[in-house]
Amino acid sequence: MEDKVISGFHPVEEALLKGVPLHAIYVDKNRKDKRFSRLRRLARERGVKVLDVPEAKLNELSSASHQGIVALVSEISFLSLDELLGKIPKAEKPLIVVLDGVTDVGNVGAILRVVELSGAHGVILGERNSPYFGEAMVKASAGALWHVPVARVANIRNALKYLKSKGIWIASAVPRGGESVFSFDFNIPLAVVFGSEEKGIRKSILEESDFKITIPQRGKLDSLNVSVAAGIVLFVAAYRRGWLGEGSLP
Repeated sequence: MEDKVISGFHPVEEALLKGVPLHAIYVDKNRKDKRFSRLRRLARERGVKVLDVPEAKLNELSSASHQGIVALVSEISFLSLDELLGKIPKAEKPLIVVLDGVTDVGNVGAILRVVELSGAHGVILGERNSPYFGEAMVKASAGALWHVPVARVANIRNALKYLKSKGIWIASAVPRGGESVFSFDFNIPLAVVFGSEEKGIRKSILEESDFKITIPQRGKLDSLNVSVAAGIVLFVAAYRRGWLGEGSLP
């Protein structure tokens, strides 16, 4: 299995805390501050080797901003649909994100972060037209990648059919023409589909949808960034479900 590189203090720390199998951690030999000492102790507890190296070595390992720390991590493993569904607490109704053709690493990373923070249960994406889950994704998700179950499927439409067979409703987020997210009933087993900013959700995927939902807008721009849209939808859903405290939105 080919090694991958992640860099930056927070992503490496998150990987250690999550128990991701790291082969080695490379640290700038001149970094002696307290948080690096804490990370060294955590690495020893996890049995991960820490190597002190010159900054030039870190620059060789990572072209991104590394903050004086780089780690080698095994290829990320994706789940099957059944494995993802099996991770959902039995007491909770599923809330899953489906990405149809969202390929930008920054957007997908931000969506992973939103999924983790809102309490949603996972992400489904296609084998084609999806971004590479490497170092840039780890950084874009700020470590959320280690916490969020991600399933990669050969065919999004078939995956939606399978979810529906399991009693999960499908809602597609569209720029206009759908029910307002502020009035939609999120208290059902639900998968929410988001499409690419360039092409939106494909017609074949829309045909599988039970609902269409829209974020009302007042401004003149055409639509929201997909990660921003996902953030609004998922936090409204989480609030409606009572995951974020008592009360309801007006």
